[in-house]
Amino acid sequence: EWRFNVPVLWDQYPHIVGWETIPAWPHPTQFIPGGNSPYVTDAYRDALLAQFPQARAHVIAGAGHWVHAEKPEAVLRAIRRYLTSIAA
Repeated sequence: EWRFNVPVLWDQYPHIVGWETIPAWPHPTQFIPGGNSPYVTDAYRDALLAQFPQARAHVIAGAGHWVHAEKPEAVLRAIRRYLTSIAA
């Protein structure tokens, strides 16, 4: 019977829930979260901008975390606009 290895989970918890600090990505970056997603929120704004200082966000209203599956045409439009803007 399989069981959780609680001591190992406890010991490794910081690695499971966090990310290691790596150098910031100093290039243009586009985030396309769904407006209903609990993952890309204002609470994470400062951390995201610290890691991706040139980040832009295009929020897709009415979509959740799986924005690409829920609103594929809106995601494609956002990607095309972004790529056009950084190619100029």
